[in-house]
Amino acid sequence: MRNRTFLAAALAVAFVAVPGRTQAQDDDTSVSVTNTLQLEYRVDNKNKSDVDDDYGTILNRLNLSGNSGGISTQLRIDTTGFVFQPDEAGDAYQDDTRIERLTVQYDLDTWQLIGGDFYQQLGRGFALSIRKVDEVGLDVAIRGGKAQFDKGEHEGTLFAGESNPGNTDSVTQFFLEDPRDIFAGGAYKFSGFDDVTVGAHALYFQPRERLLPGEGRDKTLVGGLTATWDGVDWLSLYVEGDVQQRELASIVEEGYAGYTQVDMNFGDLTLLAEGMYTDAFELKGSTNTSVGANFSYNQSPTLERFDQEVLSNRSVKGGRLRAEYYIDSASTSVYVNGMFRRNQIGEDTDALDQVHAYGGIEASLQDGDARLNASGGWRDESQADTDVKSMVHGEVDYVQPVGGGYALHIADTTEFRTFEDEDYLRGSTFLGMEKSGLGSFTLEFGYDTQNHSSEVRNIFWAGILGWEVTDDITLRATGGTQRGGLKCVAGVCRIFPAFAGVKTELVGRF
Repeated sequence: MRNRTFLAAALAVAFVAVPGRTQAQDDDTSVSVTNTLQLEYRVDNKNKSDVDDDYGTILNRLNLSGNSGGISTQLRIDTTGFVFQPDEAGDAYQDDTRIERLTVQYDLDTWQLIGGDFYQQLGRGFALSIRKVDEVGLDVAIRGGKAQFDKGEHEGTLFAGESNPGNTDSVTQFFLEDPRDIFAGGAYKFSGFDDVTVGAHALYFQPRERLLPGEGRDKTLVGGLTATWDGVDWLSLYVEGDVQQRELASIVEEGYAGYTQVDMNFGDLTLLAEGMYTDAFELKGSTNTSVGANFSYNQSPTLERFDQEVLSNRSVKGGRLRAEYYIDSASTSVYVNGMFRRNQIGEDTDALDQVHAYGGIEASLQDGDARLNASGGWRDESQADTDVKSMVHGEVDYVQPVGGGYALHIADTTEFRTFEDEDYLRGSTFLGMEKSGLGSFTLEFGYDTQNHSSEVRNIFWAGILGWEVTDDITLRATGGTQRGGLKCVAGVCRIFPAFAGVKTELVGRF
């Protein structure tokens, strides 16, 4: 399908499909359409690799949803096309059009029946976390069936299916084969006790790939219990414990996990405490062919800030404390946070200790017309009493109205890092002007001085245009260079290639 006919068809589908949200005469029936079209052309990003240089991409995502009475349907069609693919990439980039998501849901009085693609989590994610995190290119669903019920004090879920990731990795743009790993499980909650809700969940998992060819099927069994207590207004408690048995190449392994969260509220002061322990606990699937690593289908709380690097949660113990105070007279919140994690406990390598302390302020200024978020902190990693990596970081996000519906927006993230006794600087600064109802224009300045090679770019400049074409159509265009590197969101980390070129995104919602 690598031809101009395919590319023209992809564009035609994108623009023809953009219109249409309709409301039938029957108020119980509705249909909506959202279409996202991305056009890119990438040039040499100077990262010492030719795989991601000098090619163009068309990515289109068409979402259709409708409901009538107790039945609702969601459909997503993904289309991918490439031009001028680099020879070094082989067949990593593949033209593709397919129904990527299809979900039909039937609502009864106390039941929901779901067929097709759905996301699923058990407990806080220790046992299972199949979810979508667009910021780091994570989009894995289960394709199968699910039944849910909610009847007063009783809630429950039963599900079964196989893994179905998006087939074009949005970070590398490489094609991703469906792993078709198998899941079957369920969860139950009972809230009939005074102030206490108890729950249980279970999972059977079987990866399609075998650790050793010719051996029996690898499989994992997981069971867990949860309890939530909120007996007083100022205190709530959550506790979870999970046990796991893995059979890999006929060798049986066991894993354990425990987690506690305590929330306390004393008027304007709120406190949060977390504790976590895992021992050889993981849920690894078949190979993700776009990155060459196994899928990870569980994701526990990280104890870390959402944008920080998180190592494997396989064998960890640690805790976190956070205090936040709200100053009502100033419409301002101030907070401090401290975290300690010991990683790789009980394994062949020395334990790796992580410490992170930071604080910040969130303020609403000028009667809410302006806002300020600022934070900063220190993070350190050490192993066998030897410093491995450390960082001092600062962040600021400030919006200042300047009249006429315009506002100045300044944001900066700067990290002063040390890795194996080498100091370097990494970060990005944004300076933009926004107009309510019209759009925005932003200049981005990025920097990453870790690699001093003349063949690697250290300074990055880009312009970003946002335009609200109509109430239903928005356009975003970027030209220039943007730094890559490690990016983390809620414990999911990916290494992004640096960008050099132009890209646009057109979104229509009706």
